[in-house]
Amino acid sequence: MLKPGINHLEIWVTNVPNTMDFFAPIMETIGWRKVNDHAFATDSLEIYFQENPAVAVPSSGIRHICFQATTKAQVDEVGAYLVGIGADIIRGPKEMPYTKDYYTVDFRDPNGLVYELAYTPNMVF
Repeated sequence: MLKPGINHLEIWVTNVPNTMDFFAPIMETIGWRKVNDHAFATDSLEIYFQENPAVAVPSSGIRHICFQATTKAQVDEVGAYLVGIGADIIRGPKEMPYTKDYYTVDFRDPNGLVYELAYTPNMVF
């Protein structure tokens, strides 16, 4: 049965293989699966990358996309991965005052787009 929600996100990038290589360890760490050469999915959402070299990235509009971590250790693991590859880390991993135990790492992908991975055990949805 379908539920209300977001079906998928399409993100324009300059190079799909580079973007997929960058995200593969992150998505695997947080429980997403690679479904093909340009997409990852959970049981309720797909994110896919569409190559469009003519598009100026980063684009205006969405400030960032935040992925949900289910443990603080996942945030630390992704943070270590990002450090190891020399990624552009904006902040973290660190606790933030938004809610109790909010723990995050914010970073830019190879296209300059901003992402966050956050462990948010005390947020109410």
